Amino acid sequence: MTDVGRIEADLRRTVAEILEMEPEAVTDETGAATVEAWDSLNHIRIVLAIEDAHGIRFPVARIERMTSFRSLVDATLEALAGR
Repeated sequence: MTDVGRIEADLRRTVAEILEMEPEAVTDETGAATVEAWDSLNHIRIVLAIEDAHGIRFPVARIERMTSFRSLVDATLEALAGR
């Protein structure tokens, strides 16, 4: 598995755990618009878990645009590349 694949799998597990769903149910489209449990509190919990696990910080403007699993993955990869 590539580093990208490992990061994506880790984020999938994180999102699934916080939203109390199976990791296999987390798709690129999973997000606030498709999952009732993805409310503002869980959004912040997801972001903080990603930041803590990967030693990164997201700008507030970026956090506001992280509205789907795919956008979480993209933002994380960008932040890791920019370290």
